[in-house]
Amino acid sequence: MQIEINTREFWKLLSVTSRHLKKPNATPAIIICSDNSYLKAITWGYTCERSCSSRLMSSIMIRVFILTLLMVATPAWATPPRLFEVETVLGPKRYRDGDVIEITDAHSTSTRLEQGDTVVVKGRVRLDSRAEATLSLLLTQTKGNGFEETEVSQTTSVSQGLQNFELEITIKHQGVLHLTLYDTKTGKPFGGTYFGTAAQMENIADWNLSYYLDEQ
Repeated sequence: MQIEINTREFWKLLSVTSRHLKKPNATPAIIICSDNSYLKAITWGYTCERSCSSRLMSSIMIRVFILTLLMVATPAWATPPRLFEVETVLGPKRYRDGDVIEITDAHSTSTRLEQGDTVVVKGRVRLDSRAEATLSLLLTQTKGNGFEETEVSQTTSVSQGLQNFELEITIKHQGVLHLTLYDTKTGKPFGGTYFGTAAQMENIADWNLSYYLDEQ
């Protein structure tokens, strides 16, 4: 037996359908409207049938269409940006005796390593000159005011010896990337290296990092 549906009943029906759709591995819902304005919603073993007026049917179809678009688009919005393996070139660098940073893998949303890109760098760091330090993946701006927020993903604590690291940065300004060791007490840099594309490193080939070795 068919039952006349009102707006409140319909949204209750659609709400049930939507809740089932949001469950993991849920069977896709099927909402069928026939020529005689007959509504049938089936999802995950749940079936509900109602008849409705043509005016309400039009409203239903518009909202169902919008709901379908949102459900299809949501996974795409949640997908993280695709990263590509990129070849990097080392630039100016300076270390204290026994300290070194090695890049073993670099991935980015583009090979240009420029403003707007997300970059993930993996590697190894050996610390010998002190008991502990902070290793950071940062950007030296070539244009801008020099101020920039640092995300948690850009820094890691390292202790004396050899260990692996993985750091991530989203480039917000024009500039060049560098991996640098900082003293945990003074916050001053005492070793590190610039890296990027061949063209970027050529532009900063004359940068002097001797201040890394100043007394702290």
